[in-house]
Amino acid sequence: MMNKITDFIHSMGAVKGTYMAGTGIASIDSGLNILKTVSVGLISGIGIVIVAWAGFEIGMALYQHDTAQIPGSLKKVAGGLVMIGIGVFIGLFAA
Repeated sequence: MMNKITDFIHSMGAVKGTYMAGTGIASIDSGLNILKTVSVGLISGIGIVIVAWAGFEIGMALYQHDTAQIPGSLKKVAGGLVMIGIGVFIGLFAA
């Protein structure tokens, strides 16, 4: 029973903690890789804008002595940093 499971896992491409995603058709795989690259770039670009916007909000909150806006702005900074680093996260979880 265990041998059948390991054969199935090896046939799916998940060997020693790696996962090889692919359709087996080179033209479709290259198109999907291009789509992944464009999506990651777009998300990272939006993340940069969000971090800049949040930095501006933090500056305005400090200037106006309005400490109620700072936690929300820090959440935006954290979200923007995650969006900027999304390419690294995808690289960790997908081949």
